[in-house]
Amino acid sequence: MDRGGVTSTNGRPQQEGQKNARVGHSRPNRSIEDLSEQEFQARFCISDTILIQLTNGKERRGHLVEWVEKASFAHLSKLFDINVARLTNSEARQACLEEREKKRQEGTLRQALAASHLTSSSIVCPLSQKKKSMTSPV
Repeated sequence: MDRGGVTSTNGRPQQEGQKNARVGHSRPNRSIEDLSEQEFQARFCISDTILIQLTNGKERRGHLVEWVEKASFAHLSKLFDINVARLTNSEARQACLEEREKKRQEGTLRQALAASHLTSSSIVCPLSQKKKSMTSPV
């Protein structure tokens, strides 16, 4: 039962037609070379604890990434590069938040914000005094 490059991540055979939720019609499975990057990421949502098992229609359970086609491997590599970039970005953001929290605990952040707030606000928006209105006796 050869499916011409259709890929499965769980070793079970895929259904012949997937339901497209946005359009409401079924479409046949496409090979991974024909998928856009977004469709590829949606099809291969892989957590850190799951082993990847790719099949191309032949019974190859138990064999892992060593027999992946070059085009498939390029897509997988791009997917992992994106995940690594997201992880790096989140680690940098977390480090920045931790540093900010440390400064806040020390009180230096509040002092610096207060000092810059007073000087900049008086320059940009000078204080205005209310004019007293003259009231005449009736």
